[in-house]
Amino acid sequence: MGNLIKSMRLERTIPIWMIMLIPFAIKNEFSEKIFILFASITITYAGVAIQNALLDKDYSLKKSSKIFLLFLFFIPLTFGLIDSLFFIYGLSTIILGFLYNFIARKFWGADHLIAGLTHFIIPFIISSTLIGIQKETIIISSILLFFLSFSYGPLTNLKDIKKDQLLGYKTFVNSTKYPKKITNLAISNSLVLFSILYLFLTKNLNSLFLLLIPFILKNQISKNIKKNNLKKALQIGRIYLLATEYLLIIFLTKNLAIILLASNIILLTAINYFSKE
Repeated sequence: MGNLIKSMRLERTIPIWMIMLIPFAIKNEFSEKIFILFASITITYAGVAIQNALLDKDYSLKKSSKIFLLFLFFIPLTFGLIDSLFFIYGLSTIILGFLYNFIARKFWGADHLIAGLTHFIIPFIISSTLIGIQKETIIISSILLFFLSFSYGPLTNLKDIKKDQLLGYKTFVNSTKYPKKITNLAISNSLVLFSILYLFLTKNLNSLFLLLIPFILKNQISKNIKKNNLKKALQIGRIYLLATEYLLIIFLTKNLAIILLASNIILLTAINYFSKE
């Protein structure tokens, strides 16, 4: 049971929750439907992660895990009884999860494309549509998030270069002679893209001052990459991503429910992080 829970990698859905909250912050309006989106991505991601663990043999899992993951895939589809958007979201995430696990990792750049869709773009679009954000805002923000996903992606693969090569997977960092330089450049570029996103959504230059914290975290990522502490660099990278999303949310909204929810997500992340230290 312990290995099954670990293989779900539930903590990796937390930044996706924050992406889903951004449209609610833009609208300055809270809806309980956000919890259905949270549940949908968490359950679906757990199923995809178990499938991934079975393929890569990351954990020793029983054969019954295959039945369990099918059960997990079924649950989000039932949310479509509440709103068809939930069915579309659940189905698209499941299909993309299958493509990621079985096909995408064997083609250069395809893994980042699917991760960008599932972790950034689709959650933002579904959440925006649900709360009623203007199409122009959705389109421009989605384009920026698309490039952001490619800038953040190399960091997630940096510590697994040798393992990915053995498994026949092709990533940006295991296809170059300079994986660390590429990753550092990509992370720096992500901060530039976040700056553009901040300006576009807030229409306020003062919002850029909030990026001081992500800037400090970015430097810590680079230092750990230089020292070859790649696991630590990834851990800080996840905090960097979450902090950048959180700071944008609290600048955009005055809605107390949204601020409290986002703050509790940060608290949950902190508890999870320090429990592993």
